[in-house]
Amino acid sequence: MGWFQRARDWLNNLGSGGGGKRPRYRTHTDDGQEILIDAAETVIGNNEATAFFHDLCGGSLKEVMLRQGLTNVPMTGEAGDGPPLPVRGGRDQPALAMFRKFGIRVSDQSAVPIFAKPGTYPHVELGGGGAADLPEGGRPLVIASESSDRARPSHATVVLTVLDPRRRSQQKQVTIHFHGRGVIRAKGFARELGVAGRPIHYDGEEVRSLIHSKARGWSKRVYWCTAMERY
Repeated sequence: MGWFQRARDWLNNLGSGGGGKRPRYRTHTDDGQEILIDAAETVIGNNEATAFFHDLCGGSLKEVMLRQGLTNVPMTGEAGDGPPLPVRGGRDQPALAMFRKFGIRVSDQSAVPIFAKPGTYPHVELGGGGAADLPEGGRPLVIASESSDRARPSHATVVLTVLDPRRRSQQKQVTIHFHGRGVIRAKGFARELGVAGRPIHYDGEEVRSLIHSKARGWSKRVYWCTAMERY
């Protein structure tokens, strides 16, 4: 077997759980709360994903939440440096609902709505415990690694969702996978909402344009998978 075939097999096996029965990872609890790994846990590629998210959003998650009216809790500087950031009056409930579902809006108001949300892959598979004390108010369930059964260490992701007002029945989504050591792979899917069927490949046109305009330094670092490649 040549090196090209070995390399292709390795790429095709990315994301698989190895031999035997593959785990069925979950992103949400039975009650609909999102499942997240504790931020204190080691996640491969997390520093790169955080830097990418910061550049794309134009600030940290907390800073952008304040600017977009998604929280009314002021954030002070480190060790008391500087005054608290200004807070918009009250929380914007419709925007908050979109944030909980899709994350931070990163496109301009005049452009097609694109949202970004940090995460991890593989998603978790809950063990016997951990689900008893579910948070209230739609907040995510945050668990430690020992509460999940993961086939291999998680790596960081950023999920970008495109909602085209001209095609409300369609949702496009790109997941950027940060494998560490500079390996960044992206793959997109488009699906028709409310219609049974498999999603189709999405080339990420809108997302690529957004990254080029708002985080240009990352444009050439992201490898875009074809329809036949695995992330």
